[in-house]
Amino acid sequence: MTYSLFLVKKSAPGTNSSGPITQLINYKAFQISGDSPGMTDPRKSYSLTVRNMNLINYILCPATVSFSTQNIDFGTLYSGQATPNKVASHRKLTLTATRRCNDDTVFSMSTYMKPANFSTISPGEDLLIPHDVNNKPFNSVAFELRRNGIRIPFNRESPMFDASKDISRSQDLEANLIWRTDKPRIGTFTGGVIMEFFHR
Repeated sequence: MTYSLFLVKKSAPGTNSSGPITQLINYKAFQISGDSPGMTDPRKSYSLTVRNMNLINYILCPATVSFSTQNIDFGTLYSGQATPNKVASHRKLTLTATRRCNDDTVFSMSTYMKPANFSTISPGEDLLIPHDVNNKPFNSVAFELRRNGIRIPFNRESPMFDASKDISRSQDLEANLIWRTDKPRIGTFTGGVIMEFFHR
């Protein structure tokens, strides 16, 4: 059995406002009973309940997110200075979130970061391995992005903007390129990340 569940909010004509879409906490979407209506024996029935619906908020004025730069150039690296786990080069960048209305609803934002093309994640390290010109992992270096000194993980959600009513806010980030060996390869490499953002 395959199914999809969609939540649709209907309201009277007028200006909507930010806030919870419903006061209802839990809602049983459907139940399939094996014997008779009202069957509660879990061995003979199947039901789907949507929980914590009161925590779903409508955002009247979503934020636009932008970076101070879309591309980071770490410059020329010198292999004679290579020391495993040491920062080879770093750059600072700023992330800005702006709402273009006067909605004073408190909101926070989280991010989900994943590798883009020409990039590989180093298992268990939350480090991005760039690729060489042949699209093979360039294991001499790795990339990390830090927020408030803490490494942002890959492939799982993490906080980005704390809860606030501010219409515009910014977050400083630090991009680091890290040596993974004291005998690095010579050559060029490229990598990238994709960041998805979520209102909270």
